[in-house]
Amino acid sequence: MTPQDLRRHFPALEDKAYMNWASIGLIPGPAVAAGSAALAAQAELGDGIITDAKPTLERLRQRSARLIGADPGEVAFLRNTVEGVSTIASGFPWRSGDNVLVGTVEFPANVYPWLHAQRKGMEVRFVEPSEGALSVDDFAAAADEHTRMIAVSAVQFTNGYRIDLGALSEFCQERDIRLAVDSIQALAIAPFDVSETPIDYMAAGVHKWLCGPVGFGFFYVRQDRLDELELNEVGHGSHVRPGDSWTEYDWPLREDAGRFEAGALSFAHAAACDAALELFEETGVATIHGHATGLAQLLIEGLQSEGYRPLLPQPASQAAGIVTFKSERHSPESIEERLRDAGIFISLREGAVRISIHGANTSDEIDALIAALP
Repeated sequence: MTPQDLRRHFPALEDKAYMNWASIGLIPGPAVAAGSAALAAQAELGDGIITDAKPTLERLRQRSARLIGADPGEVAFLRNTVEGVSTIASGFPWRSGDNVLVGTVEFPANVYPWLHAQRKGMEVRFVEPSEGALSVDDFAAAADEHTRMIAVSAVQFTNGYRIDLGALSEFCQERDIRLAVDSIQALAIAPFDVSETPIDYMAAGVHKWLCGPVGFGFFYVRQDRLDELELNEVGHGSHVRPGDSWTEYDWPLREDAGRFEAGALSFAHAAACDAALELFEETGVATIHGHATGLAQLLIEGLQSEGYRPLLPQPASQAAGIVTFKSERHSPESIEERLRDAGIFISLREGAVRISIHGANTSDEIDALIAALP
């Protein structure tokens, strides 16, 4: 499937230029249909929906594992990024005096769970980025013998910068430091493969670049780290029911990441996510990334020619679909209003204009955006 083919599955793009995928993605038609069908099935069948829902969940587990280069047994479904990060932060076996390194440019979803975990006697150490973007050197300078974890986003939400996860992974492995990654701004727009770049944990909601419904997400835990995390939530979903009885409470704990799925999951959300992921699988993340990177570079050049100042990173190949810029003449709010009036939807972040470009966008939309700027 080409980017042009992918675009046809987003009917909302017929009357608008949507470049705000880093906030909340549009849901493609097949995903809307699949989610609606799951709800209709429950309305008609009640618990009969379980027969169809279980294969959907396992198919989605296979797809999500392929997406990140993991084994299906290393993938669990949670509600969002926060739940995943909280599972790590609260479940890790902290010792008094331990510390976790967290960047000062992280989205709150990757900050508050760590701050809350300080009740266990560990310390959150904030790391300032050098030149506007977090680097491996920044973390290396902040780490000491008490550093047990580094928590970082694969892609920074403000400017799209992709940290060198390969180098950071090597740094952590050499020092027996765990690496927890918030990948919500990377999945479906940038290469992300845990088989090539080992990490310990990952959390991501599906409602941005993956174009799934709000309230559903992926959680990855490396197989040999499964028993490291204490379960914060435990239910029947965490266990394997050996027989037909529901009142014999000696069920064994699941031996895979599914142990983190304590209770019932949303079948409708899972069905929608499965359909959306199928589209990205057919298109290929490498194809999407290459297409979006080319458009981002075109945007950067257009902005510069009109006197606007793109922020990090440059060139666009260092980013993942995001271009952030400022103007010496116009406020971010006035720019956003002008673009919205022209049917172009973007967002503002940290005093700058943020454009996020996906595989379904076109060069014509980039030209229209440049032409609509004040």
